[in-house]
Amino acid sequence: MSISLVAPIDLAVVHDDAVDVRGRVEPAGARVLVGGRPATVDGGVFRARVPLREGANVIDVGASAGDARTAWTALRVAREPLVRVPDLAGASGSDAADRLEALGLRADVKEGGGLLDRLLPGDSAVCETRPPPGSGLPRGTTVQVVVSKTC
Repeated sequence: MSISLVAPIDLAVVHDDAVDVRGRVEPAGARVLVGGRPATVDGGVFRARVPLREGANVIDVGASAGDARTAWTALRVAREPLVRVPDLAGASGSDAADRLEALGLRADVKEGGGLLDRLLPGDSAVCETRPPPGSGLPRGTTVQVVVSKTC
């Protein structure tokens, strides 16, 4: 009895809430459990979709056939969900930074405009973010926030 994993690799970091576990098993007709659930086995190739919790996950994979000794292996997969960049247009630079930090993102606030910005009355507001609103980013990623009086 042998079992080998093809995907994902051990210690993989994924952003989805589930992962496809694939591998090979000998003999080809063995029964395979992935994360405690039966996997689909076809010609010695197995596949199973496994739901993930946020953070570290250990997925056990076992195979058995007849009187053969059960084979076990495991892999570790970390789920790191993506954070969506909010629409910050019109917010102050400090409010934008606070909102991003509350989501687990970092803010790099840059003054835009030019000479005219220094001469105009009033406060600067967010004109643009890079990446743009709606972009999905891993926690800890820096978002560039451009503020100006003349968006």
